[in-house]
Amino acid sequence: MIEDMINQAQQASDIVNDAIARGDFASLNERVRESLDYARTSAAERAAQYAEESRNRDYSFGQSSRRASDRLAGRTTPNQARAAAARASRVLDQKRTAGKPAERVLFKEPSNAGAVVLIAGGAILAAGLGLASIPAHMVGGGLLHGIGIVLDILALGGLGMLFGGIVLSTRSKRFAVYKELLKDKKYADVSQLAEAVHRSEAKTVKELKALVAEGAFPEGHFDKSEKTFMVTNEMFDHYKDMQARSDELKKAEEEKEASYAGLPPKAREVVKKGEAYVAQIRANNDAIPDPVVSEKLDRMEQITARIFAEVRRNPKLADGLDMLMEYYLPTTDKLITAYRDMDQQTIQGDNIKTAKAEIEGTLDIVNDAFERILDGFYEDDAVDVSTDISVMKTVMKQQGLTADEMKIENVQGVEASMEKGPTLQEMDAQVAQAQAAEAGAAAQAAEAEPEGITLHF
Repeated sequence: MIEDMINQAQQASDIVNDAIARGDFASLNERVRESLDYARTSAAERAAQYAEESRNRDYSFGQSSRRASDRLAGRTTPNQARAAAARASRVLDQKRTAGKPAERVLFKEPSNAGAVVLIAGGAILAAGLGLASIPAHMVGGGLLHGIGIVLDILALGGLGMLFGGIVLSTRSKRFAVYKELLKDKKYADVSQLAEAVHRSEAKTVKELKALVAEGAFPEGHFDKSEKTFMVTNEMFDHYKDMQARSDELKKAEEEKEASYAGLPPKAREVVKKGEAYVAQIRANNDAIPDPVVSEKLDRMEQITARIFAEVRRNPKLADGLDMLMEYYLPTTDKLITAYRDMDQQTIQGDNIKTAKAEIEGTLDIVNDAFERILDGFYEDDAVDVSTDISVMKTVMKQQGLTADEMKIENVQGVEASMEKGPTLQEMDAQVAQAQAAEAGAAAQAAEAEPEGITLHF
């Protein structure tokens, strides 16, 4: 800044000396005043600029003093100012574009350079060699005739190149059709694309693969069966997720079907329908938020699942489940579905509340009835256990081993009692006799009981 003031003062002095030397003082006053005004204005601007920069910087006293000296000692030229402005502009541009993703390209026009080469090369070969072979054929046989045949073959190759180039040149038009069909949904059936370009599906798949390899579809993918073409990685990832879930469901279904293989026809039908009802109970339960009803449905799901697990273990049990399969389960499913639908109503009047309460009360009756059906599966096991226990008690009593019959006072008495006991053959006969008696009693009891369980809704 001081140097500028010195320069301006020197310039004013030069103006005065020049006027004296020429003897022309007419414009001296005006020129001196303009020079001094410019010096004053420049100094003020420099001082303001320096003060502003000093306020915006957080330096120590020593650093501020050194920078102030540097500023006073130097001068900013117009070129330096323009360079600084250019740097600032670049910084601003970098800040604006920072974090912005690069423009995504899903479609890139394929190059026609290959088609041009084939067309040009094929035309030159076909025309040139074809014309060259004419004199050879006109001369006659011998070596020239053989050369003519070779030239004809090469000319045919040129025609093939020409035709191939023409076919390849039409690919750009087909690419435009593909792009129009794919730009919105980002996927399309191969059959739809083939129909749009009037080609077979096989040729369309082949061409799309070639376009993907060339980069015309940077994110192009086919599905597993090559029946669908996708042009984004996100769409392809979505397809892979759906395919994985489909494969898992298919595998689970195959395993489930394999589990029915060893069952007789009726048991297989009962188990498949029954497990479908169990799944439906679970689905309805998931849609009902009421904790009381949900707890009842949890119990129902567990009981019915155990019923059909027992049928798997003992297929003969399926013969006694006609009422369960044809009436109880269908009616129960209908009631639960009705409760779910009514529960989803935003406005619930007295009729809905009454119906829901009746269904909720009926669920307890249904659960009790289903539990009795399940318990009935173990009736034969219970009879067998009871028979075994009764026979064991009878034999023990005959052996004098029960508390009421044991009058033995010492070990010798025990040995004497055992020596007088029945032989093994006699014990087997006693067991058989006791089992027969118990079986007859069980048969009489079964005849006296009702044949089935009746459930009233």
